[in-house]
Amino acid sequence: MILQDRSVLVIIDMQKVSLTDGLYPVYNVDNLVNKIKKVIDVCRQANFPVVFTRHIYRVSGVDATPLEFQEAGFPVCAKGSVSAEIIDELKFEPQDIVVDKSRWNAFYGSDLKIVLKGLGVRNLIFCGVFTDACVRETVFDAFYRGFSIVLIKDCCGCHNSDIHKANVLDMANWVYGITIFSADEFAKYLKGENYKAWQWEKPNSVPYTKSTLDRLYDSV
Repeated sequence: MILQDRSVLVIIDMQKVSLTDGLYPVYNVDNLVNKIKKVIDVCRQANFPVVFTRHIYRVSGVDATPLEFQEAGFPVCAKGSVSAEIIDELKFEPQDIVVDKSRWNAFYGSDLKIVLKGLGVRNLIFCGVFTDACVRETVFDAFYRGFSIVLIKDCCGCHNSDIHKANVLDMANWVYGITIFSADEFAKYLKGENYKAWQWEKPNSVPYTKSTLDRLYDSV
């Protein structure tokens, strides 16, 4: 069995800033949201806790990343701004947990470590944006901390598909023990149906090139 007890779904930064009209738009965002909704539903049915992270800054910008874009005179994703809000279709429920952060890595300067310790989990299931920034940074740090990692590849996104695919394959290569699902196959897995998943076996097992990127991404 891939997931043992004590598993949690971690949804990284699915905020309005990443909608089509946001300052950090994600390609094919409507499809991404629908896929994540499906994963949220099956995780709730399995009684897995759901943790949302939000990339958010103080209105003063004192904790903002240097050179951060501005929105109406404040940093993008300033506390209380529309851009900082979780996308409406993914509204969290009262039992869900929200972790705010101000850097790409969701463990850095936040209480995520404390929350996960309190939940007593050892398996983290990741969705969200951006594949090449906040998702990747958090996944690698979670791996360093000894968590077992599941990545739902079509529940992650960034500016374009090539960047997304390359970063998924980087994680496939170097996050030891990672399991990679599509949303549909993960739903089958949690429902006890026949499923397909890619399981890490050795480092750098999918060394991609520009010409092999699409084929290798489809294989994981």
